[in-house]
Amino acid sequence: MEPAGHESFFTDKPVHLITGLDERANPELARILRDFSRERRAAARPVPPMLWRLVGPFLDEDNFEDLERAWFSEVHAEREAAALACHSSAYPPAAKLLETRADMAAEIEQGLLTWETVAARVNG
Repeated sequence: MEPAGHESFFTDKPVHLITGLDERANPELARILRDFSRERRAAARPVPPMLWRLVGPFLDEDNFEDLERAWFSEVHAEREAAALACHSSAYPPAAKLLETRADMAAEIEQGLLTWETVAARVNG
């Protein structure tokens, strides 16, 4: 049986291989993953960049600060994932944040920065 999504993050599975991953995204899953990211950060553990793929469409005032941590991360894959999440969001502050990195926005528009490129970076 294929994991529903959030279980894959908890067990460190390659999330990008889940069939229909984007269709599984929903506000409740975004909330669960936000909580997971907070627990990881509180424990000084890395947050899986691919998590933002499922949170991005549901960015709001409750989780935007969490995304900003990824945006300003020293880890390149986290910054790329944050940019892609901003691109997938209708939340105005996300669009404003993406505007501050015109280079990344252009790479997204040109198809050079995708969830697949982030997954390749993360999974080596």
